[in-house]
Amino acid sequence: MATILVGFFDIPSCYKAPVSIGVGSAQTPLTSRESMPSRMVFTTTERERLGVLVNNLSFYASQIMIQGSPELTKRALANLDKMKKDDEALLRRLDELARKQSDESPLRVIEDVVRMPTDIAQMLTFVRRCLLASAFLGHCLAQPTQASVATNELSPEKRLH
Repeated sequence: MATILVGFFDIPSCYKAPVSIGVGSAQTPLTSRESMPSRMVFTTTERERLGVLVNNLSFYASQIMIQGSPELTKRALANLDKMKKDDEALLRRLDELARKQSDESPLRVIEDVVRMPTDIAQMLTFVRRCLLASAFLGHCLAQPTQASVATNELSPEKRLH
């Protein structure tokens, strides 16, 4: 997947422009089935868990940036660890989807939390990974709730991704 360099952070191009695939010399827009695999359809409970995951990743990243309270950082780490244990199947599914789309996997970020960043470069890199994983999760949350809803049926104003 091509990336667009913005400052120090590279943003996956899937968040910037509509995706199309090349067929010979012509470009064909992706159909809803191709752009939204059935594995990206999430139940209401899974969507709630994705929201909790976004919150915990973002909160932990903010604690790294502001070098906040050790108690709050420990709570965020405990929440991520609990989620890894309680929602392993969902995290593995997200990992598979993230890898297919060349996005940051929330599971890999959670697994790397045990290695606390020790210098500013490591801190910024880890915060960047948390933000990219959160962006991927936001993309998952923005998907229609049913696989039968075609992406092109949504008006451009209602499409979030």
